[in-house]
Amino acid sequence: MANNQDAAAIALRYGQSTDNFTTASANTLEAVLQAHCNEGIKIMSKTIGQKTKRGYSSELAQSLDTYPIKTSSSITIVTFTNKDYWKYVNYGVKGTRKNKGAIKSRDGVVYAFKNLYTPPLMIRSFMQWASQVGIKNVNGTKLSYKGKDRKKAISDHERAAKILAVRTKIGGIKPVRFEEKANNPIRTRELTKSIQTAMGQLIKIQVKKF
Repeated sequence: MANNQDAAAIALRYGQSTDNFTTASANTLEAVLQAHCNEGIKIMSKTIGQKTKRGYSSELAQSLDTYPIKTSSSITIVTFTNKDYWKYVNYGVKGTRKNKGAIKSRDGVVYAFKNLYTPPLMIRSFMQWASQVGIKNVNGTKLSYKGKDRKKAISDHERAAKILAVRTKIGGIKPVRFEEKANNPIRTRELTKSIQTAMGQLIKIQVKKF
């Protein structure tokens, strides 16, 4: 988030760029909000990187986007991603036998695996993930194409992926909680203060121009 000096500098830049107060105010508010959103993305990406393995985690971090939705009476900071699994990474998932601390979503739901069924899409997902994070061996099954024909290699990868998928369903998924790192009461107060600082500075600059 832009600190007080940053916020004042933003106001100074836009306050000097136009003699129209309405335009300057809108530009200043937009710049402060954009700075807040950009820092939010950095915070979430950093949290994901620190708490998860590479592969899908890095894809998730790269997919994040956040921007403000403004109305006449409020500003809402919204985070977007095209990765459907973000909620499982963020909130965690309760396993069939264990719980690694899955938390309630903003909708009040605790995600949980209900059984050990591993559909083909899940198997393919774990095959891709295992390759991306560099897993070499699962329960004695070597994930290598060396010395194997294509059919055998694919069969081994599918077997290993199923083992990993079942383990995950049993043990659950630990929540990363990256979203709340960027969107929380502390950062909201910081944003409010930055807006007040920037707009106050803008008003001072504009008054000098009348």
